Amino acid sequence: MGRSILEGGAGRERLTRDIFVPATATPGLGLLEDALTKTVTARPVEEKLRRAVRERRLQRAPFGELILPAMSANIISESEARLLETAITARTEAVQVDAFPPGYLTFRRERSPMTGEPVTRK
Repeated sequence: MGRSILEGGAGRERLTRDIFVPATATPGLGLLEDALTKTVTARPVEEKLRRAVRERRLQRAPFGELILPAMSANIISESEARLLETAITARTEAVQVDAFPPGYLTFRRERSPMTGEPVTRK
């Protein structure tokens, strides 16, 4: 069930058919959906790298660090490397969090949305 939802199967379509999904460049759901699509597309490449690590043809490392050694060992092609790099970049962008100045969230006074500085009411 979980896999069918994550991979865009019929179960996911039934659960999300009434949800508006914004353009992929839109922060929030748009970026998440874009990252999911790219990650699912790159899954076969990731599996090739996992298999190569299990077979000790590659050293254990994060996928991003395995791309060049895997290409050198003819484990993945250049197009597969680009696909994996695109997925990694999309995932990284999707999980970024907002940055706030120190103390912004602990201070209860009203703050300027532009600078984060306390606002004085007149």
